[in-house]
Amino acid sequence: MKHVRAPQPAVAERSVAPVADPYRVIQSIRTLRRELGLTSNDLATLQALISFVPKKDSASDNGMTIVFPSNASLSERTNGLDERTLRRCISRLVRSGLINRRDSATRKRFPLRYGGVIRDAFGFDLAPMYHREQELKAWAQEVSQDAEQLRSLKAKALALRVEAMAHTNDEKIVTLLAEIRKTLRRTTLSQEDVIKIIDRLHGILGNHEDKFQFPAGNPAMTIGETAKMSATTGQNDRLVESKTLNFTKRRKDSLETTRNLKKQHDPKTMDWTDLVHVSSFYPNEPRDRQTVIRIITDIGSLLRVNQEKLLAHLQTSGPGRVLLALDTIIGKASHIRHPARYLDRVLS
Repeated sequence: MKHVRAPQPAVAERSVAPVADPYRVIQSIRTLRRELGLTSNDLATLQALISFVPKKDSASDNGMTIVFPSNASLSERTNGLDERTLRRCISRLVRSGLINRRDSATRKRFPLRYGGVIRDAFGFDLAPMYHREQELKAWAQEVSQDAEQLRSLKAKALALRVEAMAHTNDEKIVTLLAEIRKTLRRTTLSQEDVIKIIDRLHGILGNHEDKFQFPAGNPAMTIGETAKMSATTGQNDRLVESKTLNFTKRRKDSLETTRNLKKQHDPKTMDWTDLVHVSSFYPNEPRDRQTVIRIITDIGSLLRVNQEKLLAHLQTSGPGRVLLALDTIIGKASHIRHPARYLDRVLS
């Protein structure tokens, strides 16, 4: 008698990788998104795939990195991406070497159970991503360092541009500096490109790059002018502070601000530590005018004061008064709703 044997189920290639924290690689991949040729939808899809990995110590945890979500489940966890978009995202993730496909004969995704326990599966294998963890981490650190250096170079170039604008009335140079500003906004700019721009700005500045100790204030300004600057500070506060403050509190804050501003030093002779809030952000005392200008532009960007406005105040008031005003704004940041308008009022 011929014995009939039950057909043996197909077995997917088993892939095991440590998954104590399945999301630990995603941060490096986010940093390397452009280098890997991925989109934001690709990252959302990858994070959704990771969410299907069984939790550690759960009943279904068997160390596998193969997930087998349905299209509907995957779409739900990617905030409603349609199947067409999901297919493109999966293709890019495969091309980037982060995941592999484990297709069945029918290209369906499903688990293979033995004795009621999932032993294998057909679907998407996340093992390549975990195997490349150290490589991706080192690569991400390198990219982050390059990006930080590029930001520093751009900040230096912007500071030099502001300095050049303050020392020229030539329309051609002004037009060139405007083009340089547009160029520095490009996201595709390399470090070599920025270094060339910096060299060009050095050439424009020529002998104007004088070096000196702080303070970098307006030499023509006196203590009397500083007192005059703070005379209408109470009005400034009422102009830009929140309307929810009651009258008594406004009057108290206004008087206190006026008294504090009268105690401020002359920018021509003041110490760097007299700028309490600015020096807390930049503890190292600047040694040249270029560094002072860069600090002013950085703080202006933080307070959302555009560079053209800062340049105008630098030309009329000098870096010392501008720094004093910015220091005051930082100290009252929780009450001042419009820093740019406040700066105009104080330096007018």
